[in-house]
Amino acid sequence: MAFIFTRDLMKKRASTRHRGSATRWSASGLCSWNEELPIDSEEEIVDSTNVRLLRKLLRVFQRTTIVSDETLRVRFNTEFATVESQLMPLLVQYGVVEKRKWRGSGQQHAWVLAVGLDDFLAAEGTDAPHGETWRALQASG
Repeated sequence: MAFIFTRDLMKKRASTRHRGSATRWSASGLCSWNEELPIDSEEEIVDSTNVRLLRKLLRVFQRTTIVSDETLRVRFNTEFATVESQLMPLLVQYGVVEKRKWRGSGQQHAWVLAVGLDDFLAAEGTDAPHGETWRALQASG
């Protein structure tokens, strides 16, 4: 968030700065003021294994539109069995990914993201249609 402050106003405001705020001056008197949002509790939210793996899978889909089993095997290494047996069937069930026929060499599956990535990420923790998917993943382990 950016505000325009004069130097005098900034000197008055500087005494009441919030923890984590930063001040940068420029020749025009513009100042960038970043304040931390208040946190109601000190409780740390811990993602389930499936949610952690989903976040990693979504990072793969940020770079490509189709993902093969071999790509998943390389990216997830020792956790590939969990992705293949737990995560992918749940994502197919909720309509997040679709299984496609692999047209390359070998016998592989191909996976395509069936929903908009931004919409799916925005649904986390909400009552939006894909919010149920996030809740199911958190509950499943």
